[in-house]
Amino acid sequence: MVMESRPPPRRAASAGVALM
Repeated sequence: MVMESRPPPRRAASAGVALM
């Protein structure tokens, strides 16, 4: 995921779930 490239993994996981 492109969001996983960011430093905050917790926020990236939340965004990934919201995108799904």
